[in-house]
Amino acid sequence: MIVSKRLKAIAKYIDGFESLVDIGCDHGLLAAYALKNNFVEKAYLLDVKEEPLKAAKNNIKVLNLSAQVEFQLSDGLKNFHKQAECFVIAGMGTETIKAIISNDLVKFQNAKRIILSSHKDNALLREFINQNHFRIIAEEIVLDKHYYEIIVVEHGQEKLSAEQIFFGPYLLKEQSEDFCNYYNQELEKLKAFKKLNEKARKKLQMLEAIRKM
Repeated sequence: MIVSKRLKAIAKYIDGFESLVDIGCDHGLLAAYALKNNFVEKAYLLDVKEEPLKAAKNNIKVLNLSAQVEFQLSDGLKNFHKQAECFVIAGMGTETIKAIISNDLVKFQNAKRIILSSHKDNALLREFINQNHFRIIAEEIVLDKHYYEIIVVEHGQEKLSAEQIFFGPYLLKEQSEDFCNYYNQELEKLKAFKKLNEKARKKLQMLEAIRKM
């Protein structure tokens, strides 16, 4: 079983919980990895399409994990009504993630942990989290062909500054090598443009400020 660096990074935040719900499970490898390493005892794999569920079922069967996994065709948590502790939404855009959480906000607020990984617009995702009674407890940025941000949240309240929303409170504090490389890369891209819209200008200002820190 070959598991990407990104999925391994997500999986370590699952460790210690009894049950996992992977929303948009794709091939099911995240759950398989978590189960094989005894991070969780039970996994529920959800997807809005039949094909990913078929692929996941096949992978789970090959790895002899079928007794620990349940599959559900569901748009977000719409058709999922069981109790679970840890929820993962990864591999999709921020607007889709926001819609999934908004449609079943109470279910997510009752979860012990939610792990999010959007492939774009993470500042907007943090802003949404901040406005809907979730607090960030951990973050990570991973280079796995592309740069991916992982945001780990729990139900709670916190007030984030504009800089923390843009960069991530933990990422900003730790400033790992991947974090610095990613934002230096973004800065150079923006500086190459002769004209920038207002959103891009604000982003450039933020990036220049972080370089001076």
